[in-house]
Amino acid sequence: MIHLNGKIGRILAVTAALVLCLAPAFAQDAEPLTLKKAVALALEHNQDLRMAQNSVKSAEITVKQDKDDFLPSLSASSSWSASADRTDSTEDDTFQSLNAAISTNLNLFNGYGDQASLEKSRYSLSAEENTRNRTMQSVIYNTMEAFFQAYTAREKIKVAENNLEDNARQLDEIQAFYDAGSKPVTDLYQQKAQTSSAQLDLLTAQRDYSVNKIQLMEAIGMPASANFEIAPPSLSRDLLPTGVTTEEALNQALAQRPDIQTQNETISAAQASIRENRAGFLPSLDLTGEVGTNYSSGSDLGFEDQFWDQSMDARVGLSLSIPIFDRNITRNNVAKARISLNNAELALEKIKRQVEVEVGQAVADYQTAEKKVQVTRDQLEYATQALDSSSQRYTVGASTLTELTQARTTFVEAQYDQIEAEVNLRIQAMALAFYSGTLDAKDMSAED
Repeated sequence: MIHLNGKIGRILAVTAALVLCLAPAFAQDAEPLTLKKAVALALEHNQDLRMAQNSVKSAEITVKQDKDDFLPSLSASSSWSASADRTDSTEDDTFQSLNAAISTNLNLFNGYGDQASLEKSRYSLSAEENTRNRTMQSVIYNTMEAFFQAYTAREKIKVAENNLEDNARQLDEIQAFYDAGSKPVTDLYQQKAQTSSAQLDLLTAQRDYSVNKIQLMEAIGMPASANFEIAPPSLSRDLLPTGVTTEEALNQALAQRPDIQTQNETISAAQASIRENRAGFLPSLDLTGEVGTNYSSGSDLGFEDQFWDQSMDARVGLSLSIPIFDRNITRNNVAKARISLNNAELALEKIKRQVEVEVGQAVADYQTAEKKVQVTRDQLEYATQALDSSSQRYTVGASTLTELTQARTTFVEAQYDQIEAEVNLRIQAMALAFYSGTLDAKDMSAED
């Protein structure tokens, strides 16, 4: 029996040790993480979505504040003072006085500025809600994509494990052939090197799986130290779209994408802002009222007689303010509001051009992914047949180990390609729904 030494022996020893060290980490009991649960956690913990929700709450407060501007204001004031009168050199007289008043003010007309301000805040609230909805779709898409990438890495570990087992089995067979004198020592060395390479492939697959799980936790918005294992998602094709056309997807995107709706609301808010600023050209009319009273200790009347009876008075009036010259502040504000409106319209045009590109690419990618699934299935079938044939021919001495190794490499690559193609089809379906503005987690998962 030949015992390896030198570089190949060291590689085998190191890789075997690494596999033994990493095995406990992958064997630990971990909570299974389903696709549905991953999306639910992301919608709860993702920081971008939580900030978008806070923006909606802030916009709601602004709307309430603009509604309150239609209410009258009410204020109360009071003052107290004391003074000394030295009219008589033999006696100091100190007088105390108290004044109190309650006043109110109600705007009757301000050029419709309040109405325009409320309208603007409502459009802004709607824009923030659509922004939150788009952020939610982004979180769902990023989470599901990261989940499927982690699932792909998990499945590749299984392929790498099977490949290592096959190479180890092949090594035992070649060792037996060599001991019987029917195979050369070069085949033994070559197979041991191939087995070592399979061990390294397994370590790489395990490393990729760990990295993809960390990236999934980042998409969810949770600590990367969470211990979990990816639960296999449903790969049923029942939820996948069929007969997709670019025109249909584009029309759907222009009608439903939240970011386009956000920009439409922003344009409406900018139009309301122009009307709000134009109110500065018109007069304003306020209704004012005040009830007041006072008390002085210098009077012969007592406190109650003065404060609650003799000194009580009330006033009601109208206050009209007509703008004559405000250093062109209103004119400049209107001009800037019109520029903001033009920028919002240009931004909408830019978004629509971007949507056309995104949807067109998403449709093409999905159609290609559909075709690639069948191609990889055929490749795997042919690679399986080729490997079986090469294995039988090598056993009877009709082919070389190099040919068998190449057939096994092609078979493993075909397995990887099929896994990636199957998962990529789901990812491209999600991308198509995302760029069309229709992505919903329940529409992309068959889980209960």
